[in-house]
Amino acid sequence: MSVARNLGEYRDDLVDLSASPTVMFHLAHAPHDKIRDAIAHGEEHGRLRVLDVKTILGDGDEAKDKTARGDLHGAGGVTGLKALIAVKTRDGLKMFVMHIEVIVQAIKSALDQKRVIKEALAREVEDLARVARMELESLAQFVEPDSDLRRHPRSTQFPNKTEWAVVNETLQKLGLFDIWPKSKELPGWLRDEVLPVLEWAISKERKPKWPLAQSVEKMVAVDDMVELTPEAEAEQDKDQAEVSVATDLDRFTERFGEALERATGGLMVVSRETPKLRKQVVAVPPLAADEAADGLNETLQDEGASAPAVTA
Repeated sequence: MSVARNLGEYRDDLVDLSASPTVMFHLAHAPHDKIRDAIAHGEEHGRLRVLDVKTILGDGDEAKDKTARGDLHGAGGVTGLKALIAVKTRDGLKMFVMHIEVIVQAIKSALDQKRVIKEALAREVEDLARVARMELESLAQFVEPDSDLRRHPRSTQFPNKTEWAVVNETLQKLGLFDIWPKSKELPGWLRDEVLPVLEWAISKERKPKWPLAQSVEKMVAVDDMVELTPEAEAEQDKDQAEVSVATDLDRFTERFGEALERATGGLMVVSRETPKLRKQVVAVPPLAADEAADGLNETLQDEGASAPAVTA
C-alpha cells in the first residue's frame, strides 16, 4: 500500500530503471526529495541498487555502517563470532520479513483483480520465495551431515507436521511454478492457505494463532487417537518391523562403507544408490528335461557328432 500510495507518480521512472521490489520497499517510506535523489542517481549510473538507496536515505550512514562491519569481521574468538551472529540475526530477520511482506502484497494485488494471471504472479514471487526459504533455513535451522558417507552437509528439517514446517513447505511450493495448482484452484489456494501461513510467519503478535482451519497439534492428536482394527494393528506391526530391519541394514551398510573407505584410502566406497530393477519383457516357458535331452541327441546324430548322448 505504501508503494502504491507514495511511489505512484514515480512509476514510469522506476520502471525504466527496473527497480527491484526491495528498492521500492525502502523508497516507499522516504521523503519525496530523497526519492528524486535516488531516481537521479539511478539515471546517472544506469541502475538503482539497495545499497545506493540506503546510502541516500541515510546521508552516508550506510557507508559508516559498512566500515563498522569491516572492523567487526576482523574480531576473532567467540566474542567476535557472537557479534557476527547478532548482526546476521538482526539484519537477516529484517530481510526475511521484508521479502515475505513483498510476496504477501503481490498476492493480495493479484487476488484483487478479476482473474489471477498465474504467469505474471510467478514472475513477481517465485524467485523471492526461494530467497525467503533459504533465509528461513539460514536463520532457524542447524547443519547436519548427510547419511551418504557423511560427505554432504545439509540443513536440518523442521519437525514434521509443525507450523514452521508448513511455512517452509509453502515457500518451497511458491518457488516452484510447475507445481502450483491449476488456474481454477489457484485463487483459493492463495487466499485460504498461502496468505494466512505467510502472515502468521511475520506476525508481530506475541503468540499468533495458527490460521488454518485445524491446528497441526490437533491433527496429530486425532491421528494418535484413531482406534485400529486387529487386522490394521497387525499390518502396522509388520510395517514397523520392516522399518526396523531396514534401519539396521542401513546402519550396517554405513559402518561397512566407512571402514572400507578408511582401509582403501578412499579408493573404494559403498554406493547407496538403489539399483534399477530389470523388467523381463518376454516370459519364456521352461522346457521339460526329457524333451530337451531328446532334441539335443537328435541334433548330434544328424550332424554325425561323436559326442556322448545326453540323458536327463
